[in-house]
Amino acid sequence: ESPHYEEVLFYAEWSPDGSQIVGTTWEEGNVEIYDAITLEKLSSFTVEKGPLVQARWSPDGKRIATTGLSGEAAIRDASTGEVLLQLFPDNFSEQTMGITWTRDGEEVIISGLGIGYRFDASTGEELMQYIGFNDISALIILSPDEQLVYFMVSDGTARVYEVATGVELLVYELGGWVNGSLSPDGTRLLLTSTLGEIGIYPTWSTVEELTTYAKECCVKYELSPEEREQFGLPSN
Repeated sequence: ESPHYEEVLFYAEWSPDGSQIVGTTWEEGNVEIYDAITLEKLSSFTVEKGPLVQARWSPDGKRIATTGLSGEAAIRDASTGEVLLQLFPDNFSEQTMGITWTRDGEEVIISGLGIGYRFDASTGEELMQYIGFNDISALIILSPDEQLVYFMVSDGTARVYEVATGVELLVYELGGWVNGSLSPDGTRLLLTSTLGEIGIYPTWSTVEELTTYAKECCVKYELSPEEREQFGLPSN
């Protein structure tokens, strides 16, 4: 008989070394850590700002970032559950959903209702906001070179931002609740939606690459002198 969890987990993921699993119990507000082979519960801690949505390991496995529907957004010690950083003020009550860490563990990106935030994972300093979507985003994807961040949004869109500047570069529109995955080399984006849409799209690593693509494929009308200058095209 296969081992099983003691409680119903809303979200779960492997630790970086594959030896443990962390999960959230939604309404109870618990973060549970299990042995990945036996599913023995190793530790548990309760988060006051439930219901919890996600709990995600840092790349080194020493910290866990948590989000929740009542404003929970914290970085915790993975062994003890102690709060190392509270990313928002105590009176913050907006929904927080998705989490992704940068590969070096120095920054974390969190999505909320219509907005994404990038934080310094050591100091808690807010580094950038990503504004423009109209609903919640539970999935955040960083490009392999970490220059772009993709938000999968329940308003039927996938939105692409430049990480460093917060500039929105591109919107993919599918309808329904959108989910997605980048190819291993980061050159293609697989998107699906609850309306049955599925597509594979090219991606770009920089604003310059996107502008070049726009020049080649998407200019369908006579540009003004100002627009030609903006896209680096010769004047007529």
